[in-house]
Amino acid sequence: WAYTIGPAAMLVALPVMCLIINKKLPSSLSDILLLNDIKDGFRINRLLTSKNEAANISAELIPVLNEKGLGMRECNIYALCLEETAVNIFDNAFTKSNTQKQYVDVQIFINENATIMRLRDNAPKFDLISQAKVYNSDPDDMIKNIGYRIVSGYAKEMSYDRIYDTNILRIVL
Repeated sequence: WAYTIGPAAMLVALPVMCLIINKKLPSSLSDILLLNDIKDGFRINRLLTSKNEAANISAELIPVLNEKGLGMRECNIYALCLEETAVNIFDNAFTKSNTQKQYVDVQIFINENATIMRLRDNAPKFDLISQAKVYNSDPDDMIKNIGYRIVSGYAKEMSYDRIYDTNILRIVL
């Protein structure tokens, strides 16, 4: 019975939850995923499969962001933060003994209220935020991990989760 009752309860609970939070019945995937604060903006999705792709993402991202109406300063900051973070994941999270196909799935959501970068990878557990606290604890060596220091300086908020064997890093700029 649990296999029947569980999905049935979910089919009832999901629209009710969306109705309570969004104050309307869900009409799109964004409504179901409770992304209503982002749907008025735009999204950029990109799957990176190598460090080389990660290192070149800024050259691809800047024209797209500029075309969407962002100023060059914002475009450069967002591209720098994404590139530094993605390269850091390829450099430090993936091990040579890991034989599975490596990837970093990037999603960027931008509207007038927020810019959110979500990086999801299939590396072994690697909490970039915890690692950075260790790196930032040495005031005598300001050059060490300068990329992360720049990203954390621009970020309003950063969070890390480990869900279904994937690392998920969320950066709000």
